[in-house]
Amino acid sequence: MSSAPTLVQIEDIQKYFPLTRSLTETLRGHAKLAIRAVDGVSFNVNHGESVGLIGESGSGKTTLGWLISRLHEPTAGRILFEGQDVAHLQGTRLRAWRRNVQVVFQDPVGSLDPRMRVWEIVSEPIRAQEPGLGRAELRRRVAELLPTVGLMPEILDQYPHEFSGGGRQRLSLARALSLRPKLIVLDEPTSALDVAVQAQILNRLVALQSEFRFAYLLITHNVSAVKYVADRVAVLYLGKLAEIGSVREVLEHPTHPYTKALLAALPVPDVRRRRARYRISGEIPTLIRPPPGCRFATRCPFVIDRCRVEEPLLRSIGKDPTHLAACHRAEEVIDIAPETLMAMEGSGAAPSPIAPGSHLVGTTGG
Repeated sequence: MSSAPTLVQIEDIQKYFPLTRSLTETLRGHAKLAIRAVDGVSFNVNHGESVGLIGESGSGKTTLGWLISRLHEPTAGRILFEGQDVAHLQGTRLRAWRRNVQVVFQDPVGSLDPRMRVWEIVSEPIRAQEPGLGRAELRRRVAELLPTVGLMPEILDQYPHEFSGGGRQRLSLARALSLRPKLIVLDEPTSALDVAVQAQILNRLVALQSEFRFAYLLITHNVSAVKYVADRVAVLYLGKLAEIGSVREVLEHPTHPYTKALLAALPVPDVRRRRARYRISGEIPTLIRPPPGCRFATRCPFVIDRCRVEEPLLRSIGKDPTHLAACHRAEEVIDIAPETLMAMEGSGAAPSPIAPGSHLVGTTGG
């Protein structure tokens, strides 16, 4: 974990998306309902640190990233940026603050205006923050910036459609770098790219951070990318933080059953497992009326009655005080390797250390 001072401190952040009620429901006084996309998440990002954020689709990763970059207004909670609460900044104060945090979006095609040339795309944040700059100065700045992301200055007048997927993502990265932000939110930056280009982008991200010392929040499904880029990793499940700690601790010694299940489902170069894949099955709770207790209880192979009625707190587990997990049975399951879930799935039995009150809900996939 980085020893640098805290850059961003997230405290009990929430984002609820209200559902539209019909006229009949409104007249009858039905309660207002909302989707609890992010529900009480707390963690921090330090100066110059990379934090990975992993979890299934729909777990709230992108919503959390957009909250931190203030593309969403939080329902509740605080976002402290260098000690200042920016959760509800508005107007000119919000515009001035935005130069500190930039976003690289998942879809480089959708996030780049097809009618704008390269110099216009990359200079857009500069024009928003420094409206008095002329065309010549903007082009000069962009020409100086492009080589840092592996692009040539000669492309200033080209359009996005003239680039490959990797080239477009480099343009997105250049745009994010144009203001020299302190934090860059990377929302699935390599998901639309082939493996070779993914490696190039990840290498570039590591090199840029080493040079400019900004922080990353890396939102991804790619655990390999997290291992390569991140210092710490947070695991999100249905809007709740399940586990957080150093990359080595969380990925090599996962504690939360959900983290174990995610890692057990990863493909491995092992011919003995080529026909087998662990699947997290069971009923996924609704985010409109989430049940009491642990949100993973309906899918957890180690669930007990307490899990269904009492929500677990995020707490320190094991020897590393920075390794936190939200699980009632953390001490019991901490030494169970993710690969064990495959054996449990085949035999239908839980390992002996956690046998009392446990059951298995996984099914074997082909």
